[in-house]
Amino acid sequence: MEKESKEKMDYLKELSKKKINQFTQRLERYDRWRRSKYSIEKATNWMLAINTGTLFLLVANLDKFVVSSVMPAKSLFLLSAFFLGFSVMVLAFFRAILYLREFVTNHALEDIEGLPDRARLNIKTKTKEEIKEMIERISKRSVIIWGAVHNLIPRFLPLIVFAVVSYVLGVLLLTIYVIIFIVKYI
Repeated sequence: MEKESKEKMDYLKELSKKKINQFTQRLERYDRWRRSKYSIEKATNWMLAINTGTLFLLVANLDKFVVSSVMPAKSLFLLSAFFLGFSVMVLAFFRAILYLREFVTNHALEDIEGLPDRARLNIKTKTKEEIKEMIERISKRSVIIWGAVHNLIPRFLPLIVFAVVSYVLGVLLLTIYVIIFIVKYI
């Protein structure tokens, strides 16, 4: 009985180690942009900070909005605020996607690294085939979870371009508004 239990334990360790190594290699192989992940995060952080700052600067002038003689082109001002606000929302959404992807990838990695512990709990009541089936099911689930979020970033990467275009459009409209303001009062 003890020999059979030891044999199951060795089998469990070997199979678990193999599955963990396969999953880790899959992460390294398919996560090509992992190195650039930090640069993407830094870029979105900076763009989000700059966009939010510009939007706050623009919103700070809303107190003059009531006085029609002080603010000449209200629609241009509001359109600029809309594009800047939209840019901030898109970048915040992209940051949420980056966070979600990192969270789910870490969860899948923890799930597969916990294989030996989960299988060890059931080692006395299960046969080798049942243990193998359980390990296969858990590792397959981790791969499916990881695969689902892995494709999120390439799909949503154009959002950054869209946010930058929206920001540039908002700043351009703000510049036109400032020029109109200066021309009217100088």
